[in-house]
Amino acid sequence: MDSKELLRRFRAGGWPGPTQVHAFLGEAPALGRDDIERLLGVLVSKGLPGDTRDQTNRCFVFRTLAERVLDKALFLPYVRALRGADGQILSLLGPLIRGSTVSRGMSSCARCSRKLTAPCAGVWLAFSSRSGAPRFSRV
Repeated sequence: MDSKELLRRFRAGGWPGPTQVHAFLGEAPALGRDDIERLLGVLVSKGLPGDTRDQTNRCFVFRTLAERVLDKALFLPYVRALRGADGQILSLLGPLIRGSTVSRGMSSCARCSRKLTAPCAGVWLAFSSRSGAPRFSRV
């Protein structure tokens, strides 16, 4: 399966159970940052086919695939996706931001510019709370 087929099948959803979801993940090719951004765009888009089970499966698939791609450049798309996201997507993105991008990005900000350190620290603190829910109103 190539990345276009993966995106098409991800958008369609329709996996009846965990066996089919894991089979889909097993068929997925190695993905890059651009592929994860495209999947994220589908995940946060409105009007996807299916029901809540399909969206839950999409979130699981996205998290599993995104955890394999550690790229600091995904930080901004993840944060932008928080705007208007439902609770399920918020809980999905928090650990991805905290675990794979922000902790590495903080040291980069400190090296690059003191002006960047404060905003990054604010985002880091928002996701370091015990609830894991973001505490900022504008992104």
